[in-house]
Amino acid sequence: MKILILITVVLVLISCQTKTQKSSETTPAFITQPDEPVVIEEKVAVKQKLTNQESFMQFFSDFMFDQNFQQNRIIFPININDSIIESKNKWNYNKFYMAKSFMPILHADTTTYFDKDVSVSILKMSIVSLDKHVSENYNFTKMQEGWKLVNVQTQNIDSLKDAKFFEFLTLFSSDSVFQKYHVVFPLPNYHVDYDNDYKTIYDSTKIDNWIYLDLKTSLQQLMTLNLNEESNYRTVFFSGIENGVYVQYTFMKLESEWKLIKLENYST
Repeated sequence: MKILILITVVLVLISCQTKTQKSSETTPAFITQPDEPVVIEEKVAVKQKLTNQESFMQFFSDFMFDQNFQQNRIIFPININDSIIESKNKWNYNKFYMAKSFMPILHADTTTYFDKDVSVSILKMSIVSLDKHVSENYNFTKMQEGWKLVNVQTQNIDSLKDAKFFEFLTLFSSDSVFQKYHVVFPLPNYHVDYDNDYKTIYDSTKIDNWIYLDLKTSLQQLMTLNLNEESNYRTVFFSGIENGVYVQYTFMKLESEWKLIKLENYST
């Protein structure tokens, strides 16, 4: 009888221990199951937020350097100068400025798109070739997934509203006599003091000390972004590609003529 009672007690204890083990094994899985979707949703929300805050210049840098990224940020089928490209497999990767050491960018403002974000949802980025006399217009739209290329069209410079400024810029960058008479002297110069914690130094250049700026080659493939032709300012900004180039020329329309009024060189 005692042996029977002892066996019964042992069986009960074993049964309780097994239930406890099963409970402890299933409890963590039960707790983590509902938590996983919450974590995933938070990651998706953060990703969408970052995409929506994507600046155009950040986007364009990836668009230029990353072939897969470029293909995924194009709306297919896409119209390229009245020719239709049906899918990403038929798209020819555009390297844009990768073969150059800098990007020449024209603004109709005294600040650049590196200093402020593009607040519009539709943007026309044009690449103007002064020697070929054409402008390639890349039309982008800002969607939930970020900036995307919609279409590309080419037009002659003469048909642009800012044709007269491009005519001026061609002469300014290739004719030393024309250039000298279209600079406001003394010309303000801002540059970096490398020996003094890179502080900004100001000085000016008199007409007798002017050295011709040969910009003809540098201004090829000049990028413009939503150019406001009505502005009396034009800023040519040279932005280095993976280097410290940062040079800016500011022009102003004075008595119906464009003139260089300020030179800044913050290259490091």
